[in-house]
This record gives sequence, C-alpha cells and structure tokens, in this order.
Amino acid sequence: WNCSQAGALVAGVLQGDLLMLGKALSSDKIVEPKRAPLIPGMDAVKKAAIEAGAFGCTISGAGPTAVAIT
Repeated sequence: WNCSQAGALVAGVLQGDLLMLGKALSSDKIVEPKRAPLIPGMDAVKKAAIEAGAFGCTISGAGPTAVAIT
C-alpha cells in the first residue's frame, strides 16, 4: 500500500497539487498505525492540523516530529 502512494506523493509535488500530496502523505497504513501510539498526542496533533486546514499530516521519519501540508 505505501509503495503505491509514493507515486502520488511525487505527482503531487511535481504538479503542485496539495490535495493529492496531503492525501498520499496521510494514507500510511503500515508504519504510522504502529508508531503513532508511541508518540504522546500524535492523534490530537494530526486531528488539529486537519481541522486547521492542512491537506495532510503524518509522522516525519521515525518520529516524534510531525509534518503537515498547508
């Protein structure tokens, strides 16, 4: 699943499509579900970023840093 989203990430960047980029960034179904519980407040950070208008939000690297596309 994550490999299929790599193309969408690249396409989103090259096309300047923040919606596509944010969707691809936020669609991790392999790593983030395992790491997010190890980062206190990650779910709240992701929710707050989306509610504030971010196109997507995810863990950056191994964490605990998060990245949001606005």
